[in-house]
Amino acid sequence: MGAVPSHADYSGLAETALNAITDGVLIIDETGVIKFANPAAARMTGYGDPSNLVGLSYQLVMKLETLDGATVEEASRRSGFSS
Repeated sequence: MGAVPSHADYSGLAETALNAITDGVLIIDETGVIKFANPAAARMTGYGDPSNLVGLSYQLVMKLETLDGATVEEASRRSGFSS
């Protein structure tokens, strides 16, 4: 039997897989800052290289809107879900 793979081995494997898929993937921290972006996410958002996304707020990048064109924050306020 071989050696048990280390956390670093699995981390590298996961990053390789995320970089290879055609779906856009952003990993954000608890404050909404992008910590990882794969090439597909960079293409979809127009940022070119994934490193251009790291460190930005996902809200700036995603510009999320509801079907009626309101921002997610506006829709949350209207429905009483904002803090």
